[in-house]
Amino acid sequence: MIDTFLLKMYVELSASEDSNTKLMEKFGTDATRLLEELFEANPKSHLNFNDCEGFLRGRDDKASTAACAMLYENFNRKVDALNLWKSVGTNPATESMLKEQAARQTVKILLKTADKQTIFNYAGWVLET
Repeated sequence: MIDTFLLKMYVELSASEDSNTKLMEKFGTDATRLLEELFEANPKSHLNFNDCEGFLRGRDDKASTAACAMLYENFNRKVDALNLWKSVGTNPATESMLKEQAARQTVKILLKTADKQTIFNYAGWVLET
């Protein structure tokens, strides 16, 4: 599937600082923004969940964690997505741009959540950030 290929390609590109710099120079965006656009596209992206999750979980980098959180949100696994965004946002080693993205994505999910307990569980770290 094309969207599954794009997800993998964007994660690979974002793992390389050189690739991200070239994307920014040529297109004015980075791989993380491209991932966000993939998941916010209309109509919805068509991803092979098992293939994407296996690929993302098999990697150990920040780009794949962010992509996995977006994947979970896309497949209505909001608590799993919130847990990943919280781990990214509260990690002291995470750079500020990624922390900001994690907070922004968490707020986006919480705005669509009706469960007050979930909101209380995840809003605190966003406010601190």
